[in-house]
Amino acid sequence: HVLLPHITDVKHNILNNSDIWQDRKMGHQFPISAHEYVQWVFSPHVGVLCGEVAENACLRNNLKFVDLLQPFCKIDDDVGISDPNGCLITVKRLRVVLQDVSQKPPSPALAKKILGHVVSANALPASQVAADNEVEDMPTPWYEKWREAFHQLLHPFDHEFTKHLIACIIVVSSSHGAKAGEEAQRLSQQQHQQQHQPNHHSSSKYPKWFSPNILKYYLVLHDVSTTPKEMGESAYQSV
Repeated sequence: HVLLPHITDVKHNILNNSDIWQDRKMGHQFPISAHEYVQWVFSPHVGVLCGEVAENACLRNNLKFVDLLQPFCKIDDDVGISDPNGCLITVKRLRVVLQDVSQKPPSPALAKKILGHVVSANALPASQVAADNEVEDMPTPWYEKWREAFHQLLHPFDHEFTKHLIACIIVVSSSHGAKAGEEAQRLSQQQHQQQHQPNHHSSSKYPKWFSPNILKYYLVLHDVSTTPKEMGESAYQSV
């Protein structure tokens, strides 16, 4: 009885916060090709470490900061990326996965329950089950959903880098004013400790990071309805 609400919440997030689900709602089937499926699995992951005040500002709209950025994480135009040697690489339909640094994957037992629930919810009615000679053309929506959920629930492993974070966005609220820089530094130290001093961090096993030195991007979140423009500019200059 304790697990069921949690299963429902996680399943809701899986079905509503993914590009596959968004594509289906717009009438597109996914994956269209094996290439797109591989590209979806190996999309770069970026961590998000949001300060409490900034997160609470987003929660007033019943969304976390990560949720606010989800619609902008897929780019249909070609994107140019320079490799370490300076060579330009063109990436088509770049998709970035944003992950809350505080979010941890579910336990194997809970993940198994969620996967079973996903299959049950997407199984075809008995009236639509094909005869033996029609199995080849039989659609399998349950398998597509299971595969999608499986990759989202999969724990990151040390030597498999499909879910390792390559960068971290550090978010502070402009309501801190001139002290926003101190808040950004505190969050940066928190991320550094989690990555490099696992013995001092209670939940150090996750997330996994791609390399010792990652890109950190600092973002000041300004709410014009609660914070004066002057304070926002002061916070920006402080950071």
